[in-house]
Order: sequence, then structure tokens, then C-alpha cells
Amino acid sequence: FPYLVFISLPAVLKNLGTTRFALSHKLFIAVTVPLLLYESFLYLNGDYYKYTNSDNLPKLEFKESGKNALDFVLKNNLPQPIFNNFDIGSYITYRGWPKYRVFVDGRPGEYPKDFFQSVYIPAQSDPQKFKELDQKIGFKTIIFSHTDQTPWGKTFLAAIVKDSDWKTVYLDDFMIILVKNSVLASRDQVLQTRDLSKLDPVDYQFDSYISYLRLSLFLAQTGNLESAQKFAKAGLLLFPESPLGNALFGVNIQNDTSLDLLRNKFFW
Repeated sequence: FPYLVFISLPAVLKNLGTTRFALSHKLFIAVTVPLLLYESFLYLNGDYYKYTNSDNLPKLEFKESGKNALDFVLKNNLPQPIFNNFDIGSYITYRGWPKYRVFVDGRPGEYPKDFFQSVYIPAQSDPQKFKELDQKIGFKTIIFSHTDQTPWGKTFLAAIVKDSDWKTVYLDDFMIILVKNSVLASRDQVLQTRDLSKLDPVDYQFDSYISYLRLSLFLAQTGNLESAQKFAKAGLLLFPESPLGNALFGVNIQNDTSLDLLRNKFFW
């Protein structure tokens, strides 16, 4: 809420002095006040967020989208070096410093332009480039927010989940974590891997239908079409009138262009 506006409003009105409202002003007020009250009602009962495909809820809360994923990293003491995307780097530092050092974070001014153009983007755009970078650095863990909307981010995710050198050990509606096979084999503690082609929504308990649809879109874009359909159905069961859910369920899910249009049309 813009508190400054509300705090300064009495002083502003006092400086304007006494004002006589014309008939047109009264009519304007008579129309806008009910509309504002109706809009406030939609906000408070949650309908506004549903029909705009937002996972917000009408309540006060401190929300950390990557919390469960970083809890998993810290609990299982996943090894370094890590490869991560720009979107989640600062949060990893916030939760993992000084133990975990990120590959990149949300401070573009701290990295030279050449790093993004010659290292970061090519490593995600071309699987071979990533393998070359991996041979140089020796990544052991990948922590990635799969809501990344960049073309290179989507290309990287579609390739890495199929790479036989890496196994998915964690996935939620915001994050994916992969660990290298050699690390899994050398660990005393067994980490359960996830087969994305057999992922089932019954293993998740999301409060928002958007979470199921977000996973559905990610699974579709990584070629796991059967799982994607299951999560789309789960989202529609929570909110059958969802514009995004019906669009995702009705689209040709094998058409990458259609999926990109959906991702670009709706905010995540």
C-alpha cells in the first residue's frame, strides 16, 4: 500500500481549501465509489488473484519461494561447486553464505559484461558449452529456478534434465535441483531421485492451483507430456475456471511455440 499517499492526503486536502462539487463531480463519485468498493471486495475474497492467474492470497505473510529448495540443500549438505541461474543467486547467498558460493547472483553490475555474453548465456544455450565449462569448474550441484523465462534458461533446463550425467533430486513449483551421478554414488546418505516422466501431483500438496499449472508448464517444456497433463488437471480441479489452466490444458502441448506464448501471456 502507498502509505505516503494516505498520510499526506489530509494535508493536501487542507491546502486545496473548500471546494464546491459540481453535478458532474458528484456523478463521478457516485459511479467510482461503488466500483472501488466492489474491487476491494474482489481483492479481499481472493477472486481477483484467481482470475489474474496470481498465486497471491488475501493474507499477510512473508513468502520465500526458494525456501523449501534451500532447506533441502542445507539439510542434505549438497556439495559444491554449484551452478545456478541469475534469478536465484542472491537468495542462495542469503541462505547459504558463507558455506555456499554462487556462480552468479542478482547484481549485474558486479559481473563484467563479457561474463554474461561469453560464459553465462552460452553455457545455457549450448549443452556442449556447458560441458566444457563443467570440465573446467567441476560442478557437482545445479540449483535453478525453472520459472526462468529467458530463452537460454529454458534451453538449458530442457537439455539438463535429459543429461545422463545429472539426476534430479528435488523439484517444486519454483525450483529444481540436480546432482551429478558421481556425487550420488559416493554419498553415504542416499538421495532419492525424481523421474520427471512419472511425476504425480498426489506427491505434492500446494495451496494454489497456480503451483500445479506452473509445474505443468515446466514439465511440458522439458518433454514430459504425460506428467504435464496430470498437473494441469490437478490445477483445474482446484479452480476449474482458471483462464491459464484451460488454455494450458487445451493447447497442443507438444507445440513449443504455443507453450512459449502461454508463458509470455501470463505473469509468473
